[in-house]
Amino acid sequence: ATKRSLCRVKDRLSARLLPDGSAPPSFFEVDLQLNGLGVCLHPSIDDIQNAINGGAVAVLKCSKMIEAWDTVTIPRNVQLLLNPNLPPVRGTGSQGTFYDRVAQDREILKVVLLLTGSIQSARNECDRFLEHFSPWRWLWSDDINEEYKSFLASEPTLDEFESKLRSFGKVDAGVDELEPRRQISALMLQTGGLAQNLKELANKWRESFARELHNQAFQRLEALSEIIKRTMKKLNREVADGDIDALGHVMQTLQEVRERQGEIELEFEPITQMYAILDTYLPNILDKEEQDARSMLQSNWIRLLAESETRQEELTVKQVQFKRNLIKTVHAFKRDVEKFRKDYEEHGPMAKGIKPSQAVERLKRCREEFEVHGRKKKIFHLGEDLFGLPHQQYTQLDQTKKELNYLGQLYELYTAVLETIKEWKEYLWIDVPKQMDQMKREADEFAHRCKKMPKQLRQWPAYHELKREIEAFQEVLPLLMELSKKSIQPRHWQQVNEFTGKDLQIEREDFRLQSLIDAHLNDFKDEIMDICESADKQLVFEEKISDVQATWATTTFEFTTWKTREIPCILVGSKVTEIQEALEETQMWLNTMNAQRHSAPFKDELIAMLTALSDTADTIERWFKVQQMWTSLESVFTGGDIAKQMPMEAKKFSQIDKDWVKIMQKSAETRLVVECCRNDLLRQMLPVLAAGLEMCQKSLESYLEGKRQKFPRFFFTSDPVLLKILSQGSDPETI
Repeated sequence: ATKRSLCRVKDRLSARLLPDGSAPPSFFEVDLQLNGLGVCLHPSIDDIQNAINGGAVAVLKCSKMIEAWDTVTIPRNVQLLLNPNLPPVRGTGSQGTFYDRVAQDREILKVVLLLTGSIQSARNECDRFLEHFSPWRWLWSDDINEEYKSFLASEPTLDEFESKLRSFGKVDAGVDELEPRRQISALMLQTGGLAQNLKELANKWRESFARELHNQAFQRLEALSEIIKRTMKKLNREVADGDIDALGHVMQTLQEVRERQGEIELEFEPITQMYAILDTYLPNILDKEEQDARSMLQSNWIRLLAESETRQEELTVKQVQFKRNLIKTVHAFKRDVEKFRKDYEEHGPMAKGIKPSQAVERLKRCREEFEVHGRKKKIFHLGEDLFGLPHQQYTQLDQTKKELNYLGQLYELYTAVLETIKEWKEYLWIDVPKQMDQMKREADEFAHRCKKMPKQLRQWPAYHELKREIEAFQEVLPLLMELSKKSIQPRHWQQVNEFTGKDLQIEREDFRLQSLIDAHLNDFKDEIMDICESADKQLVFEEKISDVQATWATTTFEFTTWKTREIPCILVGSKVTEIQEALEETQMWLNTMNAQRHSAPFKDELIAMLTALSDTADTIERWFKVQQMWTSLESVFTGGDIAKQMPMEAKKFSQIDKDWVKIMQKSAETRLVVECCRNDLLRQMLPVLAAGLEMCQKSLESYLEGKRQKFPRFFFTSDPVLLKILSQGSDPETI
């Protein structure tokens, strides 16, 4: 039964013709669909094959629950071969199930294997059938916007546009010609859903292109309707008696209508053709307002032409009276121009004896009056053109225009200069240094613009006033730059106050630049520059004095041990020499600085430093001399036969040695040169130690002299050799 069922399924899926020569009925119905990348089958070939395989397995498992008494359990490897995705099944009884016997049957296994590939033979034929849809691939693969841009770049005519829209309609006809279904093997391919999708895509392309065409048509319709509306409004302007401006306006409009009639009428045909195309390919897209504008376009134009002819006839009748009135008005205008010029010369911005601020106000007034006369002149010229009259000349008005232009340049710069300087005067003095570069740039720019003024302006008093204003600020600006330096101290501001006679309270937080400019610093330019120069040099002095103080605040002695002593008890000689040379050089430089006139503010400080360094140099010199005497006597009086022969001197030296070690330990803790030399203990002990060591030295010299008297051959030895001999007198072998 299992074998017959599987064979029946195999025969049903077979593509062999029936005995009567007809194709067997299809077993599966498959829809053709778009998946975004192309045309595909739904369900796919793989899905159909999996369903067939599942059916074969289901047929095999029908006997799985029927136990057999003479079967052997199917081998595990055979079950895995049949379906590797299912675990092996064993019967519940000791004899297994009929499934075990069915699964081992060679014929059944052969049929099952044939079923696993029964539908694959249709794959290639299905792919070939899908190629029939490749001509419409652009419907889903191309971008509509990009394609439209490319099409528009070719500057298509309306006929080409219509042809493009027609091509989208041909897609529907081509799709309708497709067979609704196609049988391939056991598959029945249904094309109905795909055909509907293709039609929808083609319609989307057609609508997109048609909407773009509609945008163009609407823009041109709207623009042309607006021209007609605006022109009609101009034509309907009322022309009163003597209103040359209105007459000229209407006459000019009539001329524009005549000149543009052919151009405008050429616009009607493409607009009409565009909307005819839209009626065919995108009906019902127009709203009521657009439909009305479309239908009224031609009639509005005809009405405009009729109105222009009517207005032309009306104005022809009035031209004689207008011409007569124009001649009278022009004569009256000439007299008005003469009056305006006279008033301009007497009470205008160039009148003598007025302040620049008054001139600016008069310039503004005269400009307004000139604008009125200029408009009238323009209207009269238009009327003269209308009636074929020669243009009247207004030389006084032209001269006034030229002078007003020059004055505008001049007083525009003058106003800018005054406003800028006024703004600068409001700066807080503490903010001036960071604004100084900008102020200098703008002042130089003002000077450059003033220099570039036309030659005609350079003779006017206002030009000289502007130039003086700029130059005055340019002169005071260097003084402000100098006074804003960090070298300027309160003492320098006090000197500035003394010269100017002003009380410039520069230390106040609200002190402004206005106060300095009002002090007329230019009148004391040399004195202030001298103060600033002195301040710069004093700053250099102050920095050098600070360097000297910092140097000597950190300069130190170097101490070392002496012979067998473990504690530092002498100064390093090379370092002492170096310190003495530095002290001498520093004192020489301080004396030179003290002799200069710019050092006056630092006199007390310089004198104090000179005194301190001079005392330090004297102390070091005395200290080093004491050290030399101590080192020469230390070995004599601290051991040997001489100390025994001179007990009084040895005892005295012992006390001196204790004091010396004490002050050296104290100094070694401090190490700083100036601080050590200022130590009261050191300064008090050095003279005492020097006197005691000199007495010990003299006693030693007397002792040596006595030995030479007793043994004359000692006269041929130096003091150090003799001292060495005498100190080892108890050791004959060494002697």
